[in-house]
Amino acid sequence: MRCARIVLVLQMLTCFASLSALGDDGVFYGTGGSVVPSQSRSVVMVAEEVVLDITDPRVVHGVCTFVFTNTGAPESLLVGFPDMSAGGTGLPDSMGPSIHDLKVTVDGHEVVTKLLPMVDAEGISRGQQTLWGRFDWVHTWPCYFDSGQTRVLRTEYRHPTSIVVFDPCIVHYIMSTGASWSGPIGKAVVRVMPGALRLKSARSPRGWTWAGTDYVWTSEKFEPEMDVDLSFQDPAQYARCLVRNWLILQAPDSLRSPFPPQDVLEDCGYLGRPDFFRAVCAQLGDSLADLRVKIEEIYASDAYRAEWDTEE
Repeated sequence: MRCARIVLVLQMLTCFASLSALGDDGVFYGTGGSVVPSQSRSVVMVAEEVVLDITDPRVVHGVCTFVFTNTGAPESLLVGFPDMSAGGTGLPDSMGPSIHDLKVTVDGHEVVTKLLPMVDAEGISRGQQTLWGRFDWVHTWPCYFDSGQTRVLRTEYRHPTSIVVFDPCIVHYIMSTGASWSGPIGKAVVRVMPGALRLKSARSPRGWTWAGTDYVWTSEKFEPEMDVDLSFQDPAQYARCLVRNWLILQAPDSLRSPFPPQDVLEDCGYLGRPDFFRAVCAQLGDSLADLRVKIEEIYASDAYRAEWDTEE
């Protein structure tokens, strides 16, 4: 039954992927993901902790820790860390992998990985399709699990962030590949360190909290049938965009005067989450009080909230 459920989820992901979540205006550079086994009947993912550092908004620095326990007979597995082609073209022959500086340890000991095209990876290829594109590559290594043994796998890596219009920094993490292990995930924690950036929208999963220095999402005993999709922006950069549009629209020779209130947001994109909105208002300060009042009016309107509430 579990195999049938995994196949169904992958079929759904394939259909969704055809909708091109990033669109023609996007550039996709890469993503991290849960490690994948070639075939496991009894190894359970007890815990998954993912730390994504985007202090430098051009680069994701990922550190992922996975704890597994074998609840059955001994198993010798090929374990893979999935990777996408640079640019998201789906052409492994012409595009190399996105992940750089990959370091993998098992119980604290570094292991040597072998990079393979996903289609050649002994059963791991079943997890190649995701909502955000196709995994073309996989970094593989053999891993033995004795009966009752608990092992800790750790991956550390870097790759450039994705970008689309309005969202100069997008972070993805593919959790759904973790469904290949036996049973649900015991506990998962995803922590994003944004630096000067703030979370504009969280299309999936829901329930992010701000912990003062990072955004945190947790879940327990769940089937990983979702992926992380977050968009970030620097509030100061967004405020500069608002000021530029406001001054243009207020100019005496403006071709749009009087102008619809929402026009001030053109070229800047949705304000999104309340914490991002407050950070933008703080950047505006009191020097342009009329602009700040207008933005607050737009943000509070039912029509505007209906557009961004669906993303949270």
